[in-house]
Amino acid sequence: MKRGVIELPLHWIMVIIIGVALLIFFGQAGWKLSDVSKDVNDRLLVLEFEKIFLNAASNTKTSSYVDLPLEDKVVEFKGDRFYIKEGSKLIASGKLNQFVFGNKIERGRVRVWSETFELPFKVANFVFVDDGRGFEIVDYVGDLGSKIQSELENKDFNVNGEKRIKFVKGDNDCLDDSDADLIVYYVEDEIIEDAIIYGTVCFYENGEKKGEKEFVTREMIYGAIFSNFET
Repeated sequence: MKRGVIELPLHWIMVIIIGVALLIFFGQAGWKLSDVSKDVNDRLLVLEFEKIFLNAASNTKTSSYVDLPLEDKVVEFKGDRFYIKEGSKLIASGKLNQFVFGNKIERGRVRVWSETFELPFKVANFVFVDDGRGFEIVDYVGDLGSKIQSELENKDFNVNGEKRIKFVKGDNDCLDDSDADLIVYYVEDEIIEDAIIYGTVCFYENGEKKGEKEFVTREMIYGAIFSNFET
């Protein structure tokens, strides 16, 4: 043996090569198992949401808190679907089989409220979802805004929150811009008790008008309050 050189028997060299190969193999397998586990957890979260909405729709006039394992995820509602994102990456989505109204869920604890939509007979159960960011309601003329604020407060929603909502009595056209996120123009018959309320809801984003929708009954106003123009 030459000085300064360590010679290894052939079988030890083979053992080292096999050991390195096993480390690489099991390392890759571990990463794949981690990805599979994450995909399963994301799918379970979708099923949990679908279960929550289904239970709420089948138990009308209920309001309760639900804790969700969101971690760093965000849930967005659009049309008849909800989307679960992590940062800008879409990781899962699900279909809304019920009339669910929500905007964005960023917090793990959400409040879910179910109410019957009647016209005047029962049409469906509406489900409203908020993660605690809440609403700020301003009533200009009439008492509809204060009535809705009282209803939301009784259901334990945050009525000193982020979304700014204005109520204006009258059949007006939507403004092109506003400092509110939502303006409700409404008409109601003060002579007939429990008369149907109708009107137009105007949606705004960063001060500019994003769109408008017509509504009938108070439940559809709640739908606009809890959702966004795309919902």
